[in-house]
Amino acid sequence: MSNAILLISCKDTKGITAAVTNFVYKNGGNIEHADQHIDKDVNTFFMRIEWSLEGFHIGKGDIAGEFEAIADEFQMDWHLYFSSDTPRVAVFVSKYLHCLYDLLFRYAAGQLRCEIPLIVSNHPDAKALAQSFGIKYQEFPITKR
Repeated sequence: MSNAILLISCKDTKGITAAVTNFVYKNGGNIEHADQHIDKDVNTFFMRIEWSLEGFHIGKGDIAGEFEAIADEFQMDWHLYFSSDTPRVAVFVSKYLHCLYDLLFRYAAGQLRCEIPLIVSNHPDAKALAQSFGIKYQEFPITKR
């Protein structure tokens, strides 16, 4: 079963945490992780909350629409993700390849939950490595001009 992950930022005000956690609770969710922080210098509230969708009363496709009223009330900038979604990422690499080797070995071993369709570099050095893993390689050379 996947989890929903909600990232929130907005002006700090009373009741944000209560509103968000109550939304999860009232809809049958079980919070598995919750972190929040207030940046007092800019009076901004940040929250990351993750809950299990097992027994949640709202379908994945409808959660955003149901949450919209809370987001509007607090004028939130927010993003909803699901743990079952596999992100596609590009890897940007310089001339030194030791970190790329490590990432690609971990990727091949299934330790990184993502797809890597592209490696980008400003040098040709990693092209053969990318090809050996079946990953497209794009070079953008940097010249003195």
